[in-house]
Amino acid sequence: MKKGISPLIAAVVLIAFVIAVSVIVSVFFTDIAEEWGDQVSERDPINCAVASLSIDEGTWNGNVTDGHGNVTVYVEGSDLASVGLTVQDIDGNTEYTAHEPENEYFEEGHSYRLTGNSIPGEQEVEKLTLTTPDCPGVESSVEIEE
Repeated sequence: MKKGISPLIAAVVLIAFVIAVSVIVSVFFTDIAEEWGDQVSERDPINCAVASLSIDEGTWNGNVTDGHGNVTVYVEGSDLASVGLTVQDIDGNTEYTAHEPENEYFEEGHSYRLTGNSIPGEQEVEKLTLTTPDCPGVESSVEIEE
């Protein structure tokens, strides 16, 4: 006669095995869920729907002799990771200078002095255009009267 384990003992062992595997899997997925939750809760401050830029044209200080200029700009509506200034002279030549913030972002509601902007050629500056690669289409332009 063959001997085996009784069906009751087999059921108890099977249930214990399923519970042990469930505990191991739940601990694993709890750790992953917490890790993903931390990543999701990190601040993503860039909101292109409300972002806006402006140039304080009265603060433009350009020197065509040394080829550089400075200007104050304002960031509104949303933080931005980078901005760029395009300087155009009266002949239509342009120079683009990218700017990165000292901290992680150009913070919404603050003004920033952008220095070292390249000036094309040795002609009078006609126009400044401020853009951000974070939000295509968000820009500000001013005509410069010197």
